[in-house]
Amino acid sequence: MMTKLFELSFINNWKPQDIVLKQIEGKREFPASIREMIEKEWAIVSKNNPHIYDGECYSLIDAKTLNKQLICIVQECSYKDFIGTNIKNIESIKDMSLLANALAACVIIKTADDCIVVGKRSGLLAENKSEWHIIGGTLESKNNMPESPFELIHKEINEELGMPEKYIINLRCIGMGRAFHNNKPEFLMACDTPLSNTQVAKLYQNASHKYEHDCIEFIKPADINQFAENNRFSPIGLAALACAEIYKIKEM
Repeated sequence: MMTKLFELSFINNWKPQDIVLKQIEGKREFPASIREMIEKEWAIVSKNNPHIYDGECYSLIDAKTLNKQLICIVQECSYKDFIGTNIKNIESIKDMSLLANALAACVIIKTADDCIVVGKRSGLLAENKSEWHIIGGTLESKNNMPESPFELIHKEINEELGMPEKYIINLRCIGMGRAFHNNKPEFLMACDTPLSNTQVAKLYQNASHKYEHDCIEFIKPADINQFAENNRFSPIGLAALACAEIYKIKEM
């Protein structure tokens, strides 16, 4: 499925054992001209953002289904590579294979009050700055291997909302998406929590990464389209909501 803003693929209800990350040995290398772009942009971004760091992440090289599993071929890159290609130079890099395409995940969280948790991202962040978005992050390394999207989402929910894993239920991957403005591939996830809006908001006040959002809000599924029309909403967030049939696509 494709819109003007994003594309959806591999729509299903994937469980942890259904997703396999196969890693290509070695770290991705880029031509000298691309490496120069990357270093130049990182010098600027890291100077302006005190929270950013050049962590290990993973380029998505290919994805396919085989024997009822979602197989993702990945290779180590760095967040600096991603910023310097997908975020800062995507329009000038004509060969799309030279983009870092760091694999990420984002999650639709439905509260006990039947609301979706969304946050307004800080203007200091490198991606989707000052946009409304669901909770998410970029896959990082764990014991020299890529963490799973399920591990990532548990971590991100705890960091950004202060919500322990025990309050996250029915976590599943409902597909993959890619926003065209930065070509970043993401696992689209969904879960429920037994916590009310008020309880989630209270936990958020003490979240370790509270600085990533200016504020959070709780939106009824029926009001998502109107909210997205009235506010800047991240395309990949809309992709996840469309995959869950919450955001109604008006154009194809």
